[in-house]
Amino acid sequence: MGSYSKKSSAEWIIDQLNVENAKLLAFVLVIGFIGYHGVLHLKYGSDSCTWLLTAGRYKGDHEWQPYGCMLHKYSK
Repeated sequence: MGSYSKKSSAEWIIDQLNVENAKLLAFVLVIGFIGYHGVLHLKYGSDSCTWLLTAGRYKGDHEWQPYGCMLHKYSK
C-alpha cells in the first residue's frame, strides 16, 4: 500500500506549465488572430479609408471618432 495522493487542481495546472504547452498555446493564439483578421477583411473589405469615413460616431465635442480607431491631433 503506497502513499498515493491525488493531485489538487493547482498542482495539476503547475505540472502542465511547460515549454511544449506554451509553444502550443502561442501557436494557437497566432493562428486565431490571423483567422480573426482574415474574417474581418472578408466581411468589411481591406480599404481602411472606407472604415474611417463610414463607421463611427460623433463624440461630445462634435469630433468624428471611427470605431476601433483613435485619431490624434498633433501640435506641429
